[in-house]
Amino acid sequence: MKDKPKLKVKVIEAKKTLFYGKAYSISSTNDRGPFDILPGHSSFITLIDKYISIVQEDGETLNFDLTNGVLRNKKNYVKVYLGTNDVEIV
Repeated sequence: MKDKPKLKVKVIEAKKTLFYGKAYSISSTNDRGPFDILPGHSSFITLIDKYISIVQEDGETLNFDLTNGVLRNKKNYVKVYLGTNDVEIV
């Protein structure tokens, strides 16, 4: 799996970075339902809710439960902005 294309991912809560690293995929939900982001995905921005699931470079999955946030994907760089005290890492 090491040769597969990856995303660069940063999850930010107020002034604190909760995750920064490479990932194979990200899953979440918005007002239209669940969605996934894979390397090469088109650029977009969306409001998210409920959760973020990140399949990391080592194959492990990192899950965040949340109320809401903003996710932006541009050129394989995904940034997720969350409100203060709005997230729980599970």
